[in-house]
Amino acid sequence: MLRRTSSGTDPRDAQHWDDVDEASELLGERRFQDALTELKRVIEHDANNPYAYNLLGTALWELQQMEPARDAFKAAVLISPNFLAARLGLSHTLRKLGDLRGAEQQARVALSRFPDDGEAYHALGLALAAAGEKEEAVDALERFLASKPEFEAATEARGIIEMLREGEEDEGLDVDDD
Repeated sequence: MLRRTSSGTDPRDAQHWDDVDEASELLGERRFQDALTELKRVIEHDANNPYAYNLLGTALWELQQMEPARDAFKAAVLISPNFLAARLGLSHTLRKLGDLRGAEQQARVALSRFPDDGEAYHALGLALAAAGEKEEAVDALERFLASKPEFEAATEARGIIEMLREGEEDEGLDVDDD
């Protein structure tokens, strides 16, 4: 789900939100190439729309184009540092690219700005698990579970916690979340 970057009192924020409405619908319909075309149009019109960059990152992620997805998420957080969804997208993308330290850092920045956010704990837990930091990963994933996530995400997190506690792997876990 797309989250707004602010309370919506800034008229420019509301316009940015409205400008990505069609692209958001296209993503919901899993029409990723069409969404890319629409998002490029939005960005050409206004290169400072953080929602457009976030959705661009999401579309590129879905198309398995991780480097461009990373760059799109980075652009969104540069424009709007408190844009939680973009920062978490950046964390997950960095993890997929093997930049585990960067993934952890982005998740920790998210938590410093949004201390009780379950999704930020999820991103942190996955980054730590991939890096082999078992105890910290379990703690972060348990905090994620305390946020009462959706069933599928909770089941995945419980499975990772179980593997970490059993010590099945001496190194980091492969925690791809495709």
